[in-house]
Amino acid sequence: MRLSGREIKPFRYRNLGSLATIGRGRAVADFGWLHLSGGVAWLLWGLVHIAFLIGFRNRIMVLLQWLWSYVTFKRGARLITGPTQSHSEYTNFPVVETATAAIDQATSWASS
Repeated sequence: MRLSGREIKPFRYRNLGSLATIGRGRAVADFGWLHLSGGVAWLLWGLVHIAFLIGFRNRIMVLLQWLWSYVTFKRGARLITGPTQSHSEYTNFPVVETATAAIDQATSWASS
């Protein structure tokens, strides 16, 4: 019961479907009764995401940012939230010639 004295209904989940973008101008949509793919699904994905934003200004700003990114082939802002590591830390792995040598090397790393 809420403070206003009215009874509330228990939560009930309703699956309205799935949308996923899989590339520039491509997406998939599955609503159970309708399956879409390609450009039509991509436009639907964009429209649904814009529609679920709160506020007219937010909808217009996101739409304009998406259009600008699409036309200019530029990506959105990327946030760096922690200390950076050099690229060499990720690429200086020793080359292993055989699968047996790889297993031996992995077990030696694990035991150390």
